[in-house]
Amino acid sequence: MKVNRSHATTILFAVVAATGMVRSSWGQSYTGITFTIDPSLSYFTLGGDIRDPDPDSSTVYPFIEQTPGSMTEALNGSLYTTLYGTYGSYSSIYFSSASIGVLSQPGPFDPGGLPANFAAFVDLTAVAGQVAQGAFRNSTANFYGGGYQPIDGSGDFPVVGTTFTSSGTFDYAIPTIISGSSGFYGSAGDMSASPGNVHVSGGNVDLSIPISGTTTQFDPSTGLTADYTFAGNIVAHGVLPPPPPP
Repeated sequence: MKVNRSHATTILFAVVAATGMVRSSWGQSYTGITFTIDPSLSYFTLGGDIRDPDPDSSTVYPFIEQTPGSMTEALNGSLYTTLYGTYGSYSSIYFSSASIGVLSQPGPFDPGGLPANFAAFVDLTAVAGQVAQGAFRNSTANFYGGGYQPIDGSGDFPVVGTTFTSSGTFDYAIPTIISGSSGFYGSAGDMSASPGNVHVSGGNVDLSIPISGTTTQFDPSTGLTADYTFAGNIVAHGVLPPPPPP
């Protein structure tokens, strides 16, 4: 009987998710682990600038924090992974999905005088005679990898090839000129060359993933293009399921 490889892979991951463990015939095993993100050690910094609306100009206008730290926020949530290798000593890791929350700061931040995940000013005095206000709200994030990432003897694995995304609502205002709200979606598909790390100690597993990348978004409502930078780190903790039967 011919077996569809994609269908077989789907069944395998379903079994891993349901049982936490699948042993192969040659002593290796697939171990499903849900990692809980530690908000005290995990953060995301959003940076970047606005391009001059004149296509012939190379001038950019950088984001300026509305208050100290207003462009950096803690992360929480979960990462869903599968580790492959000898139980407790793994040779590769697969990121199947994630549920990442971006915590909010009370502010108040403009526009609106409300809490926000990130808040910045942009000095557009040269082109608009005013300082623009921007606040990112209702932000979420995601992280996923492109297949199994090899783990070396130190627990390091490549992050290049994985993707970190962030989405939410961007509220903006150039007082007396324009104000509004638009959707924000940024995808850093070329992550940092710095490796991630997975560390197994007894029945506990610790995971760290550096966040680094860039993305560009054009806002048709304002006619402005923003170049964003992503930076930060995810630290998460998990627990090994019981070892498979001999």
